Amino acid sequence: MPDTLLPEKYRRLVTISVNKSDYIEESYVEGVGFQRMKNGERLTLFVLSKDSVDNYSWEYIRENNVVLKRYEFNWAELEMMGDGGKNRTVTYP
Repeated sequence: MPDTLLPEKYRRLVTISVNKSDYIEESYVEGVGFQRMKNGERLTLFVLSKDSVDNYSWEYIRENNVVLKRYEFNWAELEMMGDGGKNRTVTYP
């Protein structure tokens, strides 16, 4: 299996249109939300193409490493994403 760290079952998929933005909400993080990150855990975010998600099984995506970009953040890094002012906006690419 490739070293993508993709979970066996996807937990949350958020669709963001081209030239649009979204921010990472606390409800996107399992368990007690951002508290886990504030206690030292890191958040991993995978960017996938909508075409891949629509046309391939999750198993195929995992086994074939169909990931466009992988981000990993600690709490401080996530807070400063975007305009540098705690808006948690991740820009891709």
